[in-house]
Amino acid sequence: MNINVPDISKLQLDSKKIILIALVAVFIIYADCAFLIKAQLGHLRNLRPKVAKLQKDIKAFNKSFSEMSRFKSEEGEPVVSGKQMIAESDLTDLLEYISDTGNSNNIRITQVKPVREVRAKEEKSPAAGNFIPVYISLDILAGYHNLGTFINILENGDKFIAVQDLRISRDKNDYMRQEVNLTLKTYVKK
Repeated sequence: MNINVPDISKLQLDSKKIILIALVAVFIIYADCAFLIKAQLGHLRNLRPKVAKLQKDIKAFNKSFSEMSRFKSEEGEPVVSGKQMIAESDLTDLLEYISDTGNSNNIRITQVKPVREVRAKEEKSPAAGNFIPVYISLDILAGYHNLGTFINILENGDKFIAVQDLRISRDKNDYMRQEVNLTLKTYVKK
């Protein structure tokens, strides 16, 4: 029976290969930590402000939604016949009310323009009686949900205000805000 005994010089060569493999593995792990993980952590740090802004927007939405739900439950369904018609002399108070409502809902009103527009149908209509239609044109910068809350408060308030026309376009400077041209309609007593 012949037993082969490995040569000791070959074992040393195998241990050198093992050390070389271990050194290459350590280098690969170091390169991964130094470059790839560092770059990934850098991207995560850059996402933190965006995540914080989104969390802030979600909180603002939840607050607006709860206020809108509370307002709707308090007011119930709007009844046009229960709305107040304002006198012509109170038109400035109505404009101030609209402005205050906008400010309280984080809406920037850049222009307000009331226009008395007498139309032939409305002038001859016996239902129009002693009322003159007044259109109020507003140029607004607002977030989408803030705009919805603003319109809801105006239309469901105690004064008769209805949205006649609404045009929305994205703000060029801030993608979270919209440029809005809003035309409101109300009636004033003659």
